[in-house]
Formats: sequence, C-alpha cells, structure tokens
Amino acid sequence: QTVLEVGCAQSSWLPYFHRMYGCRLVGIDYSPTGCKMARQLLEEEGVPGEIHERDLFAGNTDLTGSADILFSNGFIEHFEDTVGTLGRMRELLKPEGLIITVIPNFTGWLGRIQERVNPDVYRIHIIMDLQDVIRVHRDAGFEAVEASYFGSIASEVAKYPEHASLRLRVLRKILKKITKTCWLLFRTTGWHPETQRFSPYILYAGRLAGSPEPS
Repeated sequence: QTVLEVGCAQSSWLPYFHRMYGCRLVGIDYSPTGCKMARQLLEEEGVPGEIHERDLFAGNTDLTGSADILFSNGFIEHFEDTVGTLGRMRELLKPEGLIITVIPNFTGWLGRIQERVNPDVYRIHIIMDLQDVIRVHRDAGFEAVEASYFGSIASEVAKYPEHASLRLRVLRKILKKITKTCWLLFRTTGWHPETQRFSPYILYAGRLAGSPEPS
C-alpha cells in the first residue's frame, strides 16, 4: 500500500508507516528546506521513500489516484478554503482509499496556551472543533469512518517563539512538569481523558463518499 503525506516536512510519520505496515512512502511539500529535512529523516531511519517538492494546488497528475492512504498532520487548518484544500487532496486518493487527517485541537486548553505563548502561530491556524473537521471533510466529498479528539494533556505540542523570554521558558518547564504528572496519573489509574477540553489533537479517518469499505 502507498501512503502519501501532504505537507511532509519534518515528518516522522512516513518512517512510522513503513516500519509498522511496510507501506510504500510518498511525500509532497512546497518547501525545499522541508523536502530536504524529510529526505534526511528517511535516510536516517534507513527507509526508502519518494519526497517531491510540490505545490498541492499545482499540477500533480502523476500522483492522481495513487494513494491508498492519504495522510496529513497539521496541514489543512492553515487554509481558509479548507474544503477546497481537501478537494485537491482528494484527487490524490484511490477510489477505495482512506484519508487520515490530524490537526491540533485549539478549541481546548492547548489553544489557550498557544494563543498566549505565541499568538503569531495561533493566528495562522483556522480554529476547528471536531464537528467542524467532520463537516469540512463531508463538504469535500468524504464520509467519516472514525473521528474523535485524540490524546490527552501534551503541553509540548504548543509552539514557542524561537527566542522565548525568561517568563515563557519558566512557563514551559512548569507545563512540562504538569504534563509528566498527569501522565503518571493516567498510567496509575487507567484514566485517559480524550475530550475537547484536554486533547491536543483532532483525528479524522474517512473514505470517499459512496466508496467501498476500506480494508
């Protein structure tokens, strides 16, 4: 099976898909630097794969209908026309293929932290909750197989300024300690809340509307 990741710069997911499932790997990213980093990651992991410096919105006819799994992590929420973006991504998917989309959940505690520690990063995101994510995929021609809030209490997901102030550096350390304490509690109790308030991510898996069930 072929996994195609859209926006693959710095991604550790392509090596994961190969190691765990033996997938053929393809990635596209518009950034030359991002593509270089993606290739370096594959090389470091000793994993074969194709990385293409591509604009999703330009011609990608050689990749049309090529993906068994179309994956993106932290990509679609950067586009105001989210439905249109998903529509272009849809062209890369096989008729029976599966789309997997992950975005940061900025409608809970993570969003409040991100807005305060680095508002510039916060502003380049389209803020969506779970129902919004389901809706934009539906409007782009997908139907959900599974959709949920994903993970719990992960402060390291927040992006800090490159040259953070002392106050922000201290806050970051405090939040890391809170995260570690929470995860110790989760391991001890088995309680692992995956909710709009606590989860750092939203996960969507779907297929083309009216297509066969994915295997």
